[in-house]
Amino acid sequence: MVAEAALRPDVEGPGSKSCRTGGTAMSIIFRIVFIIAGAVTALFVARDALNFTIIQTFVAVLLVTAVVGAGSLWSLRRKT
Repeated sequence: MVAEAALRPDVEGPGSKSCRTGGTAMSIIFRIVFIIAGAVTALFVARDALNFTIIQTFVAVLLVTAVVGAGSLWSLRRKT
């Protein structure tokens, strides 16, 4: 059975517009990370492989971890 909020997007609920405001910047960041991760993953795994999306997600997590680690090391370097 389909929830009533799914049929009427103007109704307050999990999929309503009020729950999605302000998320456009985070959405753009996620899209950019997954585009880069998809390009890196495609170098090592065929795009039609069944586990491509799982490996792409793993590469995206590694990219985010690398960026956060580089940022923290950069801040440590600047303090000394």
